[in-house]
Amino acid sequence: MIRRNGARGIGGRGFVRLQDGGDLFLYVLIEHKSTPDPEIILQLLGYPLRIWRWLIGEGISVRALPPILSLVVYHGAREWNVALSLRETLAAPEVLTPHLPDFRYALVDLGPIPDLALSAYPPLRAGLLTLKYSHRDCDVKTLLVQAFTDAKDLLPLFTMLTVYVTTVYTDVDATVLRQAIRTVKPEWEGSMLSLAAREWMAEGRAEGRAEGKAEIVLRQLRRKFGTLSPEIEERVLVANSDQLDEWSERLLDARTLAKVFDPPSTH
Repeated sequence: MIRRNGARGIGGRGFVRLQDGGDLFLYVLIEHKSTPDPEIILQLLGYPLRIWRWLIGEGISVRALPPILSLVVYHGAREWNVALSLRETLAAPEVLTPHLPDFRYALVDLGPIPDLALSAYPPLRAGLLTLKYSHRDCDVKTLLVQAFTDAKDLLPLFTMLTVYVTTVYTDVDATVLRQAIRTVKPEWEGSMLSLAAREWMAEGRAEGRAEGKAEIVLRQLRRKFGTLSPEIEERVLVANSDQLDEWSERLLDARTLAKVFDPPSTH
């Protein structure tokens, strides 16, 4: 069963068979990133408590809560240079180490993985392939043909890939998209191109609004906190309109940058 917990994390829970023959109730939380996020530890730390509380509300005993494994799938072009554990981020002397909590996540960087080795399951490989090259140079038509071929028997996945590449890839136009679809699934050409056209029109309208908001938020941040890091500026520039509205409201009372970008605590 798949459920969405929090803003972006996706979790799957269920029983897995252990080598000794027993069963383990396990929850895997998956987060994807297109740029290195220095605050990923804080974001991932916020999910488990919310998930466990939700499971308790579903009737699961406190003594039977599942372990939660956090997995970050990274598909950006830059090297991932962010700490993989909580202790790496704590400014504490070594003598305190045995008394400090720790939290570690697993990282899967799609960049170094050969395309065909991304997954042996074609539908999953199609999704990972489109993620991998969303921020990297590639032969777009060849990429789309491969991804569409892996998804050719699943209309919902084919549709999702079409929406994704039209809204994320900057070098995909109607000609390239038409050629790729016609090569793999010509009977879906008309419906997919109509869908892409609607996405492009909506994106054009939304981008104009979001770009204006992003510039306003950046000016407000610089005025209140001074020079911003490249990571913060990029985070603001790629944010959607709703996220920019939320940050703008938090900025009114925030005394630090962390208070602007961190989700508010629930008491």
